Amino acid sequence: MSEASAIWDWVTGDMALAALIGDRLYPIKLPATPVLPAVTYALVSETQDPIQDGPGLAFPRWRFSIWADRYIDLDAVVLALKAAFNARTDGPFGSSTVENAYQNHDLKTNRWQHVIDVLAIQPA
Repeated sequence: MSEASAIWDWVTGDMALAALIGDRLYPIKLPATPVLPAVTYALVSETQDPIQDGPGLAFPRWRFSIWADRYIDLDAVVLALKAAFNARTDGPFGSSTVENAYQNHDLKTNRWQHVIDVLAIQPA
């Protein structure tokens, strides 16, 4: 199973997130006329630490953008997404933690955005 498929299964299978976004989880960008709130995700970087006796560790960084029509609607999804990935060892990765967060308002679409990065640690 690919990492993207594992992320899809993990997020859409989480009861709290399913109640908030259903299956509105999209790779890279939102559809033309999305129902919000929704989440986009993309791999933004991956480093590897090789070891002498094996493949080492990989550190993929996944970026999740939570999108909403109203600023107040971001919080519940952000908290549920953080709970799904922060300090976890049972998710789609060997281990993961939430890092880096920022917010934005898209003037063109009048949508609110909250971005979080999830750093995974797994065998390379």
